[in-house]
Amino acid sequence: MENCSWDTSYLASSDFLMLFSHVVTFCEVPISMYGAYCILFKTPRKMRAVKWLIFNLHFWSTLSDLTICFFGVPSFVLPSFAGFGFGAIDNAPLMTYLGFTFFALQATSIMAVYENRYFILFLKTSQWSRVRKPLWFTICLFVPTFLMIPFIFLPEQEAARALVFERLPCLRYINTYDREMFVFAIDPIIPAVCTTVVVTVMITPTVTFFVLTLKNLFKENKVFNISRKTFETQQTFFKAITIQFMFFLLLVIIPIIVILIIDFTAYHNQLLNNIILFPFYLSGVWSTLIMLIVHSPYRKFTRNLLCCSKKQRKQLGCPRTVTSIPKLRF
Repeated sequence: MENCSWDTSYLASSDFLMLFSHVVTFCEVPISMYGAYCILFKTPRKMRAVKWLIFNLHFWSTLSDLTICFFGVPSFVLPSFAGFGFGAIDNAPLMTYLGFTFFALQATSIMAVYENRYFILFLKTSQWSRVRKPLWFTICLFVPTFLMIPFIFLPEQEAARALVFERLPCLRYINTYDREMFVFAIDPIIPAVCTTVVVTVMITPTVTFFVLTLKNLFKENKVFNISRKTFETQQTFFKAITIQFMFFLLLVIIPIIVILIIDFTAYHNQLLNNIILFPFYLSGVWSTLIMLIVHSPYRKFTRNLLCCSKKQRKQLGCPRTVTSIPKLRF
C-alpha cells in the first residue's frame, strides 16, 4: 500500500475543479459562437477553398472543449489510471471515450488542412486525387473505432476501485458527490499501445504534408504553375495554421509528459492532478482566440468591431471606417 497525504486546500478539491469548469464553459460558449460567426460570414470569398476546413477544425475543437468542461468534467486520481466525472452527464466511460475521440478528430482536422493545401497547390493533377478521399474516409473511421479497444478491455469496476483505494487510501476523503470512480485501466499496456498507434496514424501524415508544403511553398519554385501573389497568400495562411498546430501540440504534449512522470514515480498530488487538466479545459477557448489572432480577416474584423466609436478609434489607433477585408487568393 502506498503512503499518501490528502491535500485539504481548495485548489486541490473537486469543488474548485467544478467551479473552474463552469467558468471556462461560460467563456467558451460566446467565444466559440463568435469564432463560428467569423468563419461562416466573415471569411473572404477567395478563402472559400479553406473555409469549411477551418470550420471543421473549429467544430471539433469546440465539441471537445464542451465535452471536457461541461458534459464530462473529469478529475484525475493519478498515478492510478482512474478518476471521477462531475459533469452534466453521469457516464464517465462514455465521456472519456468521446473526449478522446473528439480530441483525436481535432488533430485529424489539422492534418486535413495541410493535406488540402498541398493537394490544391502541387498535386491537383496527380494520381493522389484518386486515393485521397478513400484514405480520409478510412482515417476518420479508424480513429474512433481503434480508440474503442481499451474500453472493450475495461477492468471489473468494483474490484478495480478496491485496488485503487488500497493503493491510495487518502482518496476516501474526496467529495465525490455520489459519483462512482471510473477505473480506466489497471495495466496501462493496452491503452498505451492504442494511443501510440492512433497518434502515429495522425502525426505521420501531418508532419509529412507539413514538410512537403514547407519545402515547396517557401522557395522560388517555377515547376508549379502558381503566381507569385498566390505563393505569398499561401505562405501567410500556412504560417497562421502552423501557429494553431504548434499551440495544439503544446496543449497536448506538456500534460502527457507530466502524466508519464507521475506514473513512473508513482507520485500522488491532487493539486497537481487538477493543474494537469487546465490545458485540456482551456484548449477550446485558446484555440479560438489563436484563430482570431493569426488569421488576418478575422483579426481585422474583430479589431474594427472593438473600435466601434470615434473615441475608441482615436484612443486605440484603429481605422476610421470598417473597410472591406482584403481579397486573398486560394
